[in-house]
Amino acid sequence: QSILLDQIRELAHSHGKTVIAALHDPNQAAFVSDSLLMLKQGEQIGLGSPKELLNPEKLEQLYGLPVEDIRTFGSAMFFPVPRKNVRHL
Repeated sequence: QSILLDQIRELAHSHGKTVIAALHDPNQAAFVSDSLLMLKQGEQIGLGSPKELLNPEKLEQLYGLPVEDIRTFGSAMFFPVPRKNVRHL
């Protein structure tokens, strides 16, 4: 997926085109997007750059779950935190 998304991004930039993609993984969106539109149940809850929108508070609002970020190599990775009543398999 990452290779394909990188290739699409490079083609779009080199040809001056816009690509619209539905990505449900904020970590992928952070690496390939210039701007993001966040929707929750069809309603806009955010519009801006990944740097502006990809933070634990906004992602918690989006997913309805606590989110932690881990900073590594100059960027953040985001992970949902299971609620205590979630049964582990």
